[in-house]
Amino acid sequence: MRENEDIWYGSFKRQVKVNESWINKIKMMFSYTTYKFYLYSKMQFKIAYGYDIGTKLNETLCKLYYRRHNAHVLQNAPKKQLLVFNIKDGWDPLCQFLGQPVPGTPFPHKNKNASITNEQMKTNATFLQMQFETKMSYFVILFLIVAVIFYQLW
Repeated sequence: MRENEDIWYGSFKRQVKVNESWINKIKMMFSYTTYKFYLYSKMQFKIAYGYDIGTKLNETLCKLYYRRHNAHVLQNAPKKQLLVFNIKDGWDPLCQFLGQPVPGTPFPHKNKNASITNEQMKTNATFLQMQFETKMSYFVILFLIVAVIFYQLW
């Protein structure tokens, strides 16, 4: 859990900005997988955050959903099975909760400043499929343009 809802919202807003870049909007037109992922994300964001992708973020509504979600978890999760965890706390509370020794390696923080999207684009099979489809679409469009030009000049 974040220190406060303002910090959470700032992080959420950065992630939305990365996900809604104009490049991603163009990719959606040329990749069926990207389009399906967009529809899935749209549904997920609506349910989880009360936010319609493609509309202006409503800070008040997003924070309300965040508070409501946290309250629901705190109220309904069995106390012995719940760890209220801030990633900045590192290994200690997590390992203590799980009854495991603390590793000698730094705690991994994979999504600083919405950086996980860039990492996923390089490693995740779905994202790689999106990129392949987009590149193939670009290739087909380029081929058609060249064919039309060649036909017109011939």
